[in-house]
Amino acid sequence: MAGIFDLLREGEQPDGLSPRSDPPRAGSQNGGWLPALQRFFTTSLEDVYKGKYGIDSRMPTLSENVAVGIGSGLKALGAPKYFAEDFGRRTRDLLEWITPFGTLTAKEESARAAERGDILTAMLSGAGLIPNLGRAAGKVGDAVAKTFRHPISLTKLKRPLEEMNAIYSNERILKPDEIIWPERLQGGIIIPAVGDRTIAGKELAGINGYRFEQPVNLQGGFKLMRDNPDVWASEAGALSRLSDRIDWAGQAGVPVYLMYTSMGPRSLDYSRMMTEAIREQMKLAPVTKLAKTSFDADMRLRYPDFPGVDNLTDQWMAKPGDARTYLAQLMAQDRFQKLGFPDIASTRYALTEPELLNRLSGASGSAIAQVFPGAGINTKPLVPHPTYNATLPGIYLGSFMKPIPREIMFPNWAATRPVRENRAYADRSMLLGNVWQFADQQWLERIMNFLRSPEGQKYGIGGAVAAGLLTQEQAQQFFGLREGHPEGADGTSVNPET
Repeated sequence: MAGIFDLLREGEQPDGLSPRSDPPRAGSQNGGWLPALQRFFTTSLEDVYKGKYGIDSRMPTLSENVAVGIGSGLKALGAPKYFAEDFGRRTRDLLEWITPFGTLTAKEESARAAERGDILTAMLSGAGLIPNLGRAAGKVGDAVAKTFRHPISLTKLKRPLEEMNAIYSNERILKPDEIIWPERLQGGIIIPAVGDRTIAGKELAGINGYRFEQPVNLQGGFKLMRDNPDVWASEAGALSRLSDRIDWAGQAGVPVYLMYTSMGPRSLDYSRMMTEAIREQMKLAPVTKLAKTSFDADMRLRYPDFPGVDNLTDQWMAKPGDARTYLAQLMAQDRFQKLGFPDIASTRYALTEPELLNRLSGASGSAIAQVFPGAGINTKPLVPHPTYNATLPGIYLGSFMKPIPREIMFPNWAATRPVRENRAYADRSMLLGNVWQFADQQWLERIMNFLRSPEGQKYGIGGAVAAGLLTQEQAQQFFGLREGHPEGADGTSVNPET
């Protein structure tokens, strides 16, 4: 085996391997393990770190080829798909730990990391001069750079947040958005519309590369106000209580405004959209009949009429949503995730509005509507909602340039809450309580002071300018931003929070 100084020497590109080359075909001159071994010993780490050979997802690594080869062989012999693929991965890992094969895979993983600009992982993987050390170190580098803990899941993420992805289709034209300045609401009464963080205005067509047989229509969250002729939706009973509060506020003879205020990151489990996304993924999920039987039994302990995870009918989903919530929460448990059930964290990610993904519950102001006392509710809406059976009429006005914490937006409510209160209790109070706020001069000054503060500025002014929702002149006039700079007058960054 080559020594460390041999591997660190400068080398020339081996014959037959060109930048961005396609994977070698079976039977080709470059295929097989011997040419791969020769290329390994004639390639310098300097060239690898520069990404000279352009190794990317179109060229499988030796490690991946071994895993796929073993899995394909087992499937050809009649083994179940999930067993064959898992056995292939496990055999590959074993080879990497007990043979010099680990050196080869570490080399290729180092090149991949360098190509995508992940220098830390590239350097750590390059330590594979000693068999297996590089692979172990490379995994440490990956862990440093990736997110495996996030509020969308109570457990460690099955897939890092950075690798989650979703496919959307059939995007609809929404009502035009407009930046609302706080002064516009002054003199009125604001009532929170507490809702989940789901997306509206398009269809979810797939998750993590898997395309749905039937896309899921997305009509939730704050963009519902722009996607529906009405401005809010809920169960008829809950919406009637909200309508009563609007009627009560209207007795003051001032305008009444409805302001979207976000629920927690897992609140969307209640929505029918979540259950429909689970149903689509179950069609090809690598779950055994025994595992499904176990899941169904656990569901029926609480909901005896549960039809089974393979029979999530529209009729069952139309029932009250507590069972839908429990379905998602039960499936999210590690014991079922390990059995191949759909990745619930990735599903929540796919259903969540990106700008709310990393926000605390109670983010307010992403959508604002004017509502009218005496208007009542629509139990036969023009555009029915997939989860709820009633809608609330009103006029969509626009949004604040960034979400504002509920403690700032509703200071009278915040003053009634205990110090260091559990956030879940505060969420429930905001959802079920008679919360309202008179937008007087004191409220306006509080909002303006927050927006002008470094904390307020960093959240999204630059993003609003970049998106065309706010002109540079407006930002300069209102926030004192220096012309041509995405920063505050004092140099404080105002780029959107990521």
